[in-house]
Amino acid sequence: MVYSLGLNNWRKNKFLSVYPNPASTNITINSSEKIQLLRIFDITDRILTQLSINSTTSTTIDVSQFNSGTYFVEFTSENGKTIEKLIKQ
Repeated sequence: MVYSLGLNNWRKNKFLSVYPNPASTNITINSSEKIQLLRIFDITDRILTQLSINSTTSTTIDVSQFNSGTYFVEFTSENGKTIEKLIKQ
């Protein structure tokens, strides 16, 4: 399952939550499915964080070193990928 990044195509994900959003220090990611791979990238597609997890449905990531701006959290599970927008304050 892949979700489009088109401006008019943002869909609420029923199995993934990223909070707080906007964030300033840490974000928590919860999923109803096991997280296999998690990537955070900026608007130029530069990967800032990549984690191979494979065993949990929740994790916390420090984003305090990121500059203020818009980022994307890409979540991969055995059922596919989805992307959530993240705002860093």
